[in-house]
Amino acid sequence: MTTPKESSRSLPIAPVVDSWEAWPFYIVCDVSSSMHDDRFAEYWGDGEVSPWRQLFSATREVVSKLSDNEEVRQQVHLSVVEFADGANTILKLTRLDQEGLLVPNFSKGGRSDFAAVWKHLARLIPEDQKELASTGFKSRRPTIFFITDGNPDLGEENCKQTTNDWKKHVYAMRRAIGDERFYPRIIAIGLGGMSNESVLWELHSKSPHGAAVIPYDINKVSVIVKAVTKQIMNSIIYSSRGGEFVWDVPEGMKNLCNLTTH
Repeated sequence: MTTPKESSRSLPIAPVVDSWEAWPFYIVCDVSSSMHDDRFAEYWGDGEVSPWRQLFSATREVVSKLSDNEEVRQQVHLSVVEFADGANTILKLTRLDQEGLLVPNFSKGGRSDFAAVWKHLARLIPEDQKELASTGFKSRRPTIFFITDGNPDLGEENCKQTTNDWKKHVYAMRRAIGDERFYPRIIAIGLGGMSNESVLWELHSKSPHGAAVIPYDINKVSVIVKAVTKQIMNSIIYSSRGGEFVWDVPEGMKNLCNLTTH
């Protein structure tokens, strides 16, 4: 059977799969002050649009692109979480075939508290897994897209969060899930000129295999849209064909997974 030639703007066509399979995806968005406050504009590159605005536009575009695909939107269950001083679920885990689905406006926060958002996810994801099971869905492994522009901090001078401060909540999330088949795949994406490559490396999951990437051009939000939609599409397509999913570093992005110093 021949496959229609894809244009550069089209998404791959997914084969028909079980509509009762649930593919949970979480887009976790940094809305701390460095993402929106003009005091940090020197880190935003040549563009005048803040990372906060770029990320909001990208998130809405991802939802729109996936919702337009008849097969994929029946499998994809998507949630959006924002974080700064604390963390908040602004779009609860929702199947993308819902009418009128729209990502609510992001808030604007202060500090960048990684511990708070991972503590939130440690409660949220196990609860979502239980909810999917109770409603008859066969859940697949969750994927987290963690999009941030900088370092975790507590908003105080010389007071940065250590990796252990926030990573203990990642381990708590795994313990709450229990079954390692459902440990989330974590893909860390840097946005803006303040991104710390070592922090992104620490964020991405090693088992299951995740990714840590950063756009070469910090103003190219389209690169992030393409990366997220491609990852979601490929997750479903590769699985339905019986293949092993492999993350391909998107064009325009730097792969950070091979860092030797952390």
